[in-house]
Amino acid sequence: MNYSERYMRVKSIDMVCEGNLSWATSFGTNYIYELNNFDKTVSIIGRLEGDVQSYSYCAIGKYENKLFFAPKFASDIAVFDIETKKTSYIKLDKDRRGEKEVFRETLKFINAITVGDKLFMFGFFYPAIVCLDMATQEVFYVNDWLETVETNLQSGDARGYFGKGTYSKDGFIWIPNGCDNSITKVALDTLKSEVLKLSIDFDGILDFIVDNDKLWLTGQRKSYGRIVCYNLKTQETVNISMTEPASAPNGHYLPQWKLIDYGEYIWLFPYTAHNSYKINKQTYEVQTLDYVGELTDRYDEFGELANALMIKQNGNIVYIVTFDGIWIEVDMKGETAKKYEYKAPKDIIMMEAQMMIQTQICFENKIGIENYLDIVKEMA
Repeated sequence: MNYSERYMRVKSIDMVCEGNLSWATSFGTNYIYELNNFDKTVSIIGRLEGDVQSYSYCAIGKYENKLFFAPKFASDIAVFDIETKKTSYIKLDKDRRGEKEVFRETLKFINAITVGDKLFMFGFFYPAIVCLDMATQEVFYVNDWLETVETNLQSGDARGYFGKGTYSKDGFIWIPNGCDNSITKVALDTLKSEVLKLSIDFDGILDFIVDNDKLWLTGQRKSYGRIVCYNLKTQETVNISMTEPASAPNGHYLPQWKLIDYGEYIWLFPYTAHNSYKINKQTYEVQTLDYVGELTDRYDEFGELANALMIKQNGNIVYIVTFDGIWIEVDMKGETAKKYEYKAPKDIIMMEAQMMIQTQICFENKIGIENYLDIVKEMA
């Protein structure tokens, strides 16, 4: 496969589905993609502000005819009207509210979830949980957890405030604290929070599932690659042994960062691991999902195997987008998987390349050799 073909594939880091249509936040660009799930066609319906060599927004929410984008590197929340194709921005509070040196202007958020008409964005280096009322576009800041969580923060802590997972259940949002062995609970009716300390030997929590009195957890740093079932009442733990060793030379090994609760199992799909698994919630038996198979042979910026850009659950379906832009649709109910791709129109790719050339260097491996040569011909 050449770079031109790979670059034209739509790579999503988050999406919302509605009928036969999906809207996706792009990896590598700031385009807004509208995807037809039936015939796999792509429409680019807008472009958000930001560096043309990067992507400035992470998670996406939808309310009525509007899309709401949580900023990753951008300064503010973006709002895109699907009907008028117009974009507006909602200013974020720049008050740092007494946070420690963990705060940075980059990586404000890496995760968000929609609950009703609210979009909750969880600060990575931004010192708050931001609740956006998508109906009124009013913004609420939840930071009563900040002082408690920051007691264990290190200066410039690269783990950030919150991990990548969230869980909504029984009127609460549960968020793993990425810099501490604790979980923050936020009441949906009052937006008041509570920090729950856990007796586990993790180094921060990456993702978790709330399963009655049990928590299924995966950790950060020295606890990468570990899956633990933690009993909230007894504080007893069960360590789940996976079939792949958690070994990586650079310490960024994230075998499975997303845990999915469906039926009688906890499902795990790979970020750097080779395989997908499911764990029986009663017996703790681990099964390999052979029908999903290995995803890619792509390596990330750390020189380690990197499979998934996005793992997104929609009912019994899980959408996986690989670093190479292959979409894998896993049916957990039927235990089947199918692969396909979405291709962006070439004229859009070429327009993006022209924008790069006007502001900075456009490298061949960014757009592919065929597209690169076409640009050179046009400039000759």
